[in-house]
Amino acid sequence: MAELRSQGSDLRESVKRRRLDAVGAFTRIQRPHPSQTIPVEDPPPGILPHIHLVQNNEDVRTDEGIDPPNLPEPQLADVNRESLEEPPEAEARISTGELQRTGTLEFSHSTMDSFGLRKRYHSTEPPAHDPDTTQTTLDIYDSPYHPPAGDSEAQPKASETPSFAPFPNLSSFELGEWFYGQGTQKSLKDFKALIQLLTSPGFAISDIQDTKWNKVFRDLGKNKDELKPSESEWIDDSGWKTTDVEIEVPIHHRMASGQGVEKHVAGTLFHRSIVSIVEEKIRNVTDSRFFHYDGHELRWSPDKSDSSPEIRVMSELYHSDAFLQAQKEVRESPPPQIKDCDLPRVVVGLMFWSDATHLSTFSTTKLWPLYMAFANESKHRRSDDLCNHVAYFDALSDSFKDYVTGRTGGKVPPNGFMAHLNRELFHAQWGIMLDDELLKAIEEGIVITCSDGVQRRFFIRIFTYSADYPEKVLIATIKNRGDCPCVRCLVQKKNLDQMGTPEDMTFRANHPRVDSAERQNRVEKARGVIQGGAAVNGKPVMRELDNAEVPTINAFSKRLRITGFNIFSALVVDLLHEYEIGVWKSLFVHLIRVLQASSPGSVLVNELDKRYRAIPPFNQTIRKFSSNASDLKRRAARDYEDLLQCSIPAFDGLLPEPLNTHVLKLLYVNARWHAVAKLRMQTELSLVILDQMTVLLGEQYRSFIKETANIETLELPKEAERRMKAASKKLTTASKKSGNSKVIPPPSFRIIQATSNPGSIPIASEKETATGRDVAQTHPPVPLRDSRTNKPTRRRKRLNISTVKFHILGHYPRVIRHFGPSDSFSSEWGEHWHRKPKAWSKRTSRKFIRKEISQHERRYARVRRTKRRILFNSKSEKASKLRQQQEGARNPDIHHYIGSSQQTPILCANFSQNGSFSTDVACSFFIRKLKQHLLPRFVAAAEPDLNADQLRELTQAQEWSNVILKKNQFYSHKIMRIKYTTYNARRDEDIVHVETDRCNVMLLNPEYSRGSSLHPFRYAKVIGILHTEVGHVGSIGLRGPPDEYHSIEFLWVRWYQISPATVTDSELDRAKLLPLSHPESLGFIDPNEVLRACHIIPCFKSGRRYPDGRGTSNIAEDGTDWNQYFINRFVDRDMFMRYEWGLAVGHLYTHRDAVAAYWEIVGRSSAVHGEDSNVHGDTSKTNVGNDGPPSLQQEYSQDEEGREVGEGRQEQEAGGKEDEEQGDEEDEEVGVEDDESEDEDSDQDSDDGYDKRVESEDEREVFMFGTD
Repeated sequence: MAELRSQGSDLRESVKRRRLDAVGAFTRIQRPHPSQTIPVEDPPPGILPHIHLVQNNEDVRTDEGIDPPNLPEPQLADVNRESLEEPPEAEARISTGELQRTGTLEFSHSTMDSFGLRKRYHSTEPPAHDPDTTQTTLDIYDSPYHPPAGDSEAQPKASETPSFAPFPNLSSFELGEWFYGQGTQKSLKDFKALIQLLTSPGFAISDIQDTKWNKVFRDLGKNKDELKPSESEWIDDSGWKTTDVEIEVPIHHRMASGQGVEKHVAGTLFHRSIVSIVEEKIRNVTDSRFFHYDGHELRWSPDKSDSSPEIRVMSELYHSDAFLQAQKEVRESPPPQIKDCDLPRVVVGLMFWSDATHLSTFSTTKLWPLYMAFANESKHRRSDDLCNHVAYFDALSDSFKDYVTGRTGGKVPPNGFMAHLNRELFHAQWGIMLDDELLKAIEEGIVITCSDGVQRRFFIRIFTYSADYPEKVLIATIKNRGDCPCVRCLVQKKNLDQMGTPEDMTFRANHPRVDSAERQNRVEKARGVIQGGAAVNGKPVMRELDNAEVPTINAFSKRLRITGFNIFSALVVDLLHEYEIGVWKSLFVHLIRVLQASSPGSVLVNELDKRYRAIPPFNQTIRKFSSNASDLKRRAARDYEDLLQCSIPAFDGLLPEPLNTHVLKLLYVNARWHAVAKLRMQTELSLVILDQMTVLLGEQYRSFIKETANIETLELPKEAERRMKAASKKLTTASKKSGNSKVIPPPSFRIIQATSNPGSIPIASEKETATGRDVAQTHPPVPLRDSRTNKPTRRRKRLNISTVKFHILGHYPRVIRHFGPSDSFSSEWGEHWHRKPKAWSKRTSRKFIRKEISQHERRYARVRRTKRRILFNSKSEKASKLRQQQEGARNPDIHHYIGSSQQTPILCANFSQNGSFSTDVACSFFIRKLKQHLLPRFVAAAEPDLNADQLRELTQAQEWSNVILKKNQFYSHKIMRIKYTTYNARRDEDIVHVETDRCNVMLLNPEYSRGSSLHPFRYAKVIGILHTEVGHVGSIGLRGPPDEYHSIEFLWVRWYQISPATVTDSELDRAKLLPLSHPESLGFIDPNEVLRACHIIPCFKSGRRYPDGRGTSNIAEDGTDWNQYFINRFVDRDMFMRYEWGLAVGHLYTHRDAVAAYWEIVGRSSAVHGEDSNVHGDTSKTNVGNDGPPSLQQEYSQDEEGREVGEGRQEQEAGGKEDEEQGDEEDEEVGVEDDESEDEDSDQDSDDGYDKRVESEDEREVFMFGTD
């Protein structure tokens, strides 16, 4: 009782704090003292522990993030916990009840679906328009093997005679659409489509003979005001604009012709009106059907009972707190200008992506597009059609650089000066797009008549802006790699490696980066100093700034400050650049260094490459590793993701113990963190796991650095070569700046020999200048080549986690809580959308690239709209055929599909004595086992009205020998398609292909329950996909025809024996194929029992069962068996969630244990972190195994020089001076691809999913932004 009273006291104090601070209540990040200020622009997490309150015997429930009315003091609810069998401690932390507010805010709910999901609307009645009610299983079918034949969404009745303008007739349009709508590179498939088009009955050659194709395509890309009124009636969009961009150029007092600033036109912006794009979207009949006018919460009740916890779920941005808060503000606090307007008020959420890209592999031509998507639309509908091209940014041209050089007396301007001008140009362009029309739409809304005839007032809100780190720095107007390099908080550079420690997580929550009035005033003062003639990066300017700020007025701050918009909160995390080709890539590279340092001659590295090549592919998730993984040639982000997902089997056993265990645990933690962070559907519980994994990730990295401190790791040869090129380039640049054309000999090096590896290349260390101290300071050193091998010398290299990308991982839980799953705003979308501009660039003259691409963008969009109007006309036969073909190819409602072909019959006589298979050990008792398997299935098919007990009794009374096969044969197939429900309640498909590596399946273990010592699944290798016609010579089924047969499908499999891994092992489950001599090694299964295909990877260190490759069975092919295998749970998100038992919404078979999983996670969190604490609250308990400093708070209060450091950082800094000598380049080095892959992806690297290849961030940064 005393403990319960203590909990009640803590709870009452918590609610008091909620009333004092509307944005800080009960988050899972340690709450600061009430006296501390938390900025409103970065509200608390959206998925929060729910506190169940009781007042006057009536439920009064509260939601986080919404300011409640004056709540009375709460009392602990008396909840009947006997059925849940959980301690009261867990109840005090997360309640079983849903949240409900008193006062004016009321809720309404949708009907609960079969998964236990229902929507909760913040209104008294559900909305009349719900796009999800029209969804079919085809709409939630994500199979990559059956792409839609066309636009999947059906159209309302179109006009009887749709317009083909600017095409004169239907035949001309169809030919033009074939040329323009099917891509720039025509294939044999396109050629066949052309033949089909030309020979179709409705196509007339006479209709295209007189078509003026040049004029048609020119008109198709023009704006409405560029055509005559009589010729532009068909255009229903606003088109593109061009605007000159003027910036202020600082004039130093030492420059010629005065001092201060002068305005100069620095470029031209090609852009579209954001408001016009919004209006087109809402008025579009097709898009409006799938446009969510109302944001809502998504709630999950696993067992669909009132006593079970109702868990908050987020799958889309319109489920998030960010959207709901904006909606609440718009509907409850309208601006005074529209207080008398009674039209429905709707939030239109905007999401932006920008990224500079190469337009072709062997060209220097670049494009800097700005893309936009709507948060009101489901991410599952996003495609090229739903991507809106908003602008193509301009960069500083050569002519402008000539102008600047003329003002400097012919000298090359310093990098800081050019970086400043790049920032000025970028924000000047954004200032143009953030026009008065958009500002009015944000403040007062715009009235639009929707396709349903209802007038609504739409308020525009900007939610997210996705970009890579160099561009985020540009958007945030902070110094690249400055003292406070994070765009979301004010962490010091010296503390970047402390990600995940309690002090770090508390600091970033309490010190977010805010666009405050103080910050704006500092920037204004700094600009005043510049106008007085001071240098942009001079000390007088820098003294006015703080927190790595730069003297550039942020366009978002200037234009949107009156709306309360905070650009720093909108800069969301980026899993692709920050982790996949950032933190993970740097770790993978360092592991290769460790392998090289552990054995001479790259023996272990070659073994690693060999193992990766032997890893089987899986669907379209894991591709075949065809090249050496260690070479890192032409690696896209998706390739690094594949390397991570298969890393544990590849690295297992390469290094000696205990280092091998440390490496495997680090890889496991990375893979699990990545899997949770990339989930497409997040729940309260998955975010608790993400919190815990983020803490563990930081601990494991720091522990790994400590464990490998004594290993003499060197640069990879490519790293040394790249460093030498960079140093040579610096020397050349320094000579140009000094005006000295005379070649100055490079500084010399003292060469020392590596002690840990006698066969290693000499290491370049301390420099000893031969030309004097001044030369050494003026000119950067150029590494020497080794005289024996003529290769660059290699420096010592440590794993560097003092990078901004490592630090940003700590922001993932908070950002996902606020905006929803990371895939909604991932930069993968921007990389995917780059494909269209790259394709269009092939049809340009390359002279006016942005203008011509903008015209191609309009042509593409207009052709697609016209095609929809034609194909889905209510009387169009083509539309009907198109839908029939699509439905025939994609059937997600079935469990599996096996062909009905009888072209490959197998006679039963082959398995009898003296048959062709009689001597194969796998075929022993084949017919007997087969008929024993078919008997109960035939009985169930013949007597469908019997219950389970009756069927069992009837089956036991029959003899298996009475089962007969029609024609005494069965039929073989190569492929089976498995349709399954994913963890996020969608449908997908696996392919099982016998005689390949894609032949393993998983089945549910019916005896498993959560907490059981058993494994939840059974695994089998399919060696035969078969079907036959089954009959019976007894009395079963005689109510039908005498010769009645039932077609039955079955799989012939080899069983795996499982060695489960425990939770504390942080390792993958293992399995081995039972030897064929084992009586239970082979069997038959019903395909309906298969959950899905699975990824089985050999345990390479265990070796092959038959080293000579000669097994005992040709049919079972056991000669290729390994002694042991890994079961890869990280192969995709759905597979990962199958092992997080009870946490997946879509896995119905785990719902029976979902409540137990709920309380287990809550209880575990409470036990570790305390009752009134959160995941990062209790420093003494969460810092288990942490090798970092005991108290980071001491460091935050240190002086700027950071003279006192924790012992964890001492371990990292010892011997790590080489990293600092590179000018802090490590922050960006992890995102650099090899020279061969600095260009964008080529055609052979493209796929049906995201195109995640990215160019060199360093190169793009220098090109677009300059350097600081």
